[in-house]
Amino acid sequence: MLVQRAEESDQTEPHRETAPGGADLRAHESLGQNQGSAFSAGFLAGLVLVCDVVAILVCGILGHVLYPSGASFTFVQHLAAVGVFGAFTILALKSTGMYHFAAIVAPSRQALRIGALLFLIFLTLAVAASAFEPVPVFSAMWTWALAWIVCTVVVLVLFRAIAARFIRSLARKGRLGRRILIYGATDQAKKLIDRIERLAEPWNYIIGIFDDRLARVGNSFGRYPVMGNLDDLIAWGREHALDEVLVALPWSAQSRVLEVTRLLAVLPANVRLCPEMLDDEIMHGRASHHFGLPMWNAFEKPLEGWDAIGKRFFDILFSVVVLLAATPLFLVLAALIKLESRGPVLFKQRRYGFNNEVIEVYKFRSMKQEFSDPDAKKLTERDDPRVTRLGKFMRRSSLDELPQMLNVLRGEMSIVGPRPHALRTTAGGKMCEDVVDRYSRRHRVKPGVTGWAQVNGYRGTMQDEEHLRKRIDHDLYYINNWSPWLDFKILAMTLWIVVGGRNSY
Repeated sequence: MLVQRAEESDQTEPHRETAPGGADLRAHESLGQNQGSAFSAGFLAGLVLVCDVVAILVCGILGHVLYPSGASFTFVQHLAAVGVFGAFTILALKSTGMYHFAAIVAPSRQALRIGALLFLIFLTLAVAASAFEPVPVFSAMWTWALAWIVCTVVVLVLFRAIAARFIRSLARKGRLGRRILIYGATDQAKKLIDRIERLAEPWNYIIGIFDDRLARVGNSFGRYPVMGNLDDLIAWGREHALDEVLVALPWSAQSRVLEVTRLLAVLPANVRLCPEMLDDEIMHGRASHHFGLPMWNAFEKPLEGWDAIGKRFFDILFSVVVLLAATPLFLVLAALIKLESRGPVLFKQRRYGFNNEVIEVYKFRSMKQEFSDPDAKKLTERDDPRVTRLGKFMRRSSLDELPQMLNVLRGEMSIVGPRPHALRTTAGGKMCEDVVDRYSRRHRVKPGVTGWAQVNGYRGTMQDEEHLRKRIDHDLYYINNWSPWLDFKILAMTLWIVVGGRNSY
């Protein structure tokens, strides 16, 4: 719960210290001492929802005034259309989490989603409406509707940007915030504090630390005061407004954790158990209920359900279009390859695919046949004498990768995903599995013709171990943050890189 100060002061001072997380220390202290009146995240979400409804109505009426459609569509009909669209929009925004506090205070991340969502609703309703009463595409009705939708998207995004800025301003001044106490001066608590501070959210105020081992802990824990034991925490919580108590005790001390949480139940605050495994590798997960128990999903299946179906549909569609459109180019390249050097047109190489299965990846042959290296025992170098003249051009322009559309069509690869590596690929003279223990996690999705690592500069030969680590970091980021928008972004960046021919040899 967020709280707002009941008492505010207009006085300012020439110099103020800054509390961890960027908040003013004086505001930080006063927030912890004043009772304040309740100002919950749910209340804030309700205000934003009401403002969204008003914005939709105002934009609809404004569109009617600016783009009158004559006698065929009256104001009442327009208002009815606005009402239907508004109802669907609010339901869609709510169901996709757009009224959660985290979404409200981060409008830049949500702008594209809001725009796409509203246009999808508009197209759906337009198709449904046309089925009952066909309307010419270029009629005044559609002009009004399109102007209204564009105006609504702009206003909603702009309002959320203003709201987020206002909320952050109130938080920095100490007028809005979440009061947090931590019980347990442990290594677990250090990681928890570090994570809260790295979020740089000015509404999070850590008031202090409590622990029953006062003689061992001392008067401070990092930059925060040690304010007493468990009894002192309960007494402080009864005298001051409090939002969160975070218990940072090892879960192995089950009896102590249960005892502490039972005693803290008397406080009108959220009491939360801090996870013991505060590791960045598994913190992207989420909590869920399975088998009647709350569980933490350390790693989830990256693609399933409609996400998997949609990605596969796009892969098939894209690969078919490319194969049909590029057939003349395929024939030309095949003829040139045969004319320049003896050997097959296509080069097949065994690489790791989905779930560590071995697949044969197709490429146009770019090396002389006598230097064929299907196991990639020797890495390709700049100006490598094994590469043919045509091969250099194909590698620089990535045309040698085009036959991999056949792998995509067969379901062995995807258009976007971590690039498949040959079985004997090394980095700094070591096998990849020996350099990075997380290496096999990149095989939890199908390999791609292009990927997040490649568009960020990590393509071609891996010169050393650090290059491999960076590449794996980018591959895992893609897996953990997959979305259709990320795929489209990677495709657009790939096109730009291919045109420039950077880092390819």
